[in-house]
Amino acid sequence: MKKWYGLTALVALVVLTGCPPEDEGGGWKQHADYRAGVPSSAALKLDVPNQQGSGGLTLGETAPFYQLTWGVSVHVNAHVLAMMALLETISLLPPTEVGDDYRVWGPSEPQGLEAVAWRMRVDKRAEGHFGFVLEGAPKADPSAFQAVVSGEHFPGAQRPRGRGSMTLHFDHYRAVSQDPCRDGRVQVAWEATAELRSVEVSWEAYVDTCRDVTLTDTTYAYEQAADHSGTFLFMAHDNIHEDAARPGLETVTMRSRWNGDGLGRADVRLEGEEIAADLQAAGLEATSVVASQCWDTLFRLTFADTAPEALRPLVVPLLGEEAACAPFSAAEYPAL
Repeated sequence: MKKWYGLTALVALVVLTGCPPEDEGGGWKQHADYRAGVPSSAALKLDVPNQQGSGGLTLGETAPFYQLTWGVSVHVNAHVLAMMALLETISLLPPTEVGDDYRVWGPSEPQGLEAVAWRMRVDKRAEGHFGFVLEGAPKADPSAFQAVVSGEHFPGAQRPRGRGSMTLHFDHYRAVSQDPCRDGRVQVAWEATAELRSVEVSWEAYVDTCRDVTLTDTTYAYEQAADHSGTFLFMAHDNIHEDAARPGLETVTMRSRWNGDGLGRADVRLEGEEIAADLQAAGLEATSVVASQCWDTLFRLTFADTAPEALRPLVVPLLGEEAACAPFSAAEYPAL
């Protein structure tokens, strides 16, 4: 059976240059319909407007809630897009096995520091309906394959349009690669049309011990319109207190919205032991706090506020005028 060599180098070449290898016959051009059975990274990317800067609760500085929104999108992309780049790159190679309604690529033969042998299969289940699975096996036991990515795809007339769903099996990846950090599963569902692209990412007993992240039964929802306006609903753990004596992490459930030029607003609900202590100290019976921040087209803070008002000095002070948030003048706090 044919095998690939130097797969890591090939992935790097395609990711950095965007160019597939030359098709010498029997390659990706001949099997383009099965390549379309693998979803496009462009359909799955959480494309939050990007601006690096030093954030702070001062009008004119980069809005901290914007920075959190962008940072979470980078975290999600790092998990999903790396796997998709591998799937897409493999699909550019000539398949090693061709059937009437399926194609198989691999297995690869790990070279140098590569720790995993890869094998991918795409099945044509019906016209316009494909199933795909990427399997990995440890270098020490190249026959012990486990599914690392599995899903189905209904491609549109042109990439990246289409819809589908898939599972990232980080529990299996941990077993075949000896990943010291991540475990659990991530479910991804998407639909990309000419007007709207939506992505849902659900975390199932996911842990990343290297970054002290644990997510269970948590779903992130992202949408982007053709004009690049968008929304992102997610949960994160972050310390919203600037006081060094308050180092605890809060649960931040955030709904961020932005228009095509990047101007936007984030509305959040906050929970945590220190938040509960703040509420109790203020003599309030509330169990959570809500806060908002708005930013301009350069992502600079234009408005901030907290409710209940008694917690403004401890969470987010009142800064600016809410009229600066237009067209997002009304808060849309996420439900817990």
